Amino acid sequence: MSIKMKMFSLLAAIGGVALLAGLAIFYFLNAAKDDASVTNALGRQRMLTQAMGKSALSYASQKNLVGDTQSYISELNRYVTQMRKKYVKFVLKPAKKTSLSISMNPAGETSPAVPFPATFTRSVNEGFSKTASISIDIVSEAPINPKQGLHGEIDKRANVFLHKNPTEIYFEPKKTKTGLVLAFYTADTAVAKGCAACHTRMENVTYKQGDLLGIRRFEMPFSADIAVGEKALNPSLKEYKSAVSIFEQTLKAAKSGGEYPANLTMSTSKYMDAIDSDLAQAKIKEIEAAFSAMRISVARIFIPKA
Repeated sequence: MSIKMKMFSLLAAIGGVALLAGLAIFYFLNAAKDDASVTNALGRQRMLTQAMGKSALSYASQKNLVGDTQSYISELNRYVTQMRKKYVKFVLKPAKKTSLSISMNPAGETSPAVPFPATFTRSVNEGFSKTASISIDIVSEAPINPKQGLHGEIDKRANVFLHKNPTEIYFEPKKTKTGLVLAFYTADTAVAKGCAACHTRMENVTYKQGDLLGIRRFEMPFSADIAVGEKALNPSLKEYKSAVSIFEQTLKAAKSGGEYPANLTMSTSKYMDAIDSDLAQAKIKEIEAAFSAMRISVARIFIPKA
C-alpha cells in the first residue's frame, strides 16, 4: 500500500471516530450535566481523538522518511549502473581497440587517456554533488585506487552486508561534525565481462560479470541537530497509545459504569455511573465500532509486529 493510501485510510478511520465523538458529546453532556467531573471526562474524548490522529499521522510521516528516501536512492543507483554500462560499451571498448590508455587520473597523463569506469563515475558524482544535497562515492575493501578504501565502521558493516545481500540497500544514520547524515549503500558490481577481466588482471583475483567489486555510498544531510535527527528517525507511538487507553477506559465507563483515568497521565482515576440514556448508549456503540476499526487500521498499517 502506498504512503498516500496509508494516510488516506488512517485519516478516514480517525475522522470517523472524531466525528462520532463530536456528535455524541451533546448526548453525553446532557445526560451527565449534573456531574462536573464526568462532564469534563466526556468532553475530553474529542480532544483525545485529535491527539490520536496527530500522533499516528506524525509517526507515519516520520516512519516513511527513510523508506521514501531509499526509493529515491534505488532509482539513482539504477541510473549509475546504466551509466557505467553505457560508458563501458561506448567509450571503454573503443578506447581499448585504439590502444588508448585507461587511467585513474587521465588529466595527469602525458598522453591522451580515458578514466576507469569507477573513476569516471566518481568524477561525474563529484560534479553532481556540488549542486545537489547528496554525495555519491565508490569504495572497496581492496581498491585499485588506494584512496578509495573503506572509511570507518559504517563502511565496513555495509560491505559485509552487501557481500551477503548484493541486491539490497544498506542504511545507517551517520553522526558527523555537521550533524546527522543518512548513509545508504548499494553493491557496485562488474557490469560487463571487460570490467571483471580488468579487475582480475589488476587485483590478481578472479572476477566474473556480476561479482561485487566494491560498494556505492550515498550520503544525504538530514539534521544539523543530531538528537533531533535521531528522534525523527525513531518516532514513538507513546502519545497515541496513551490517548487510546484513556479514550477506551472512559468510553467503557460511560457505557457500563466503572473507573476511568482522571488525568492525561493516568496517575489517578475516578468512578462514573453508566449513562442512563438510550440515545447516548446507541451513540456509544457507534463510537465503539468506529474506534475498533481505527485501531485495527493503525495496527495494520503503521505499528510493527513485536
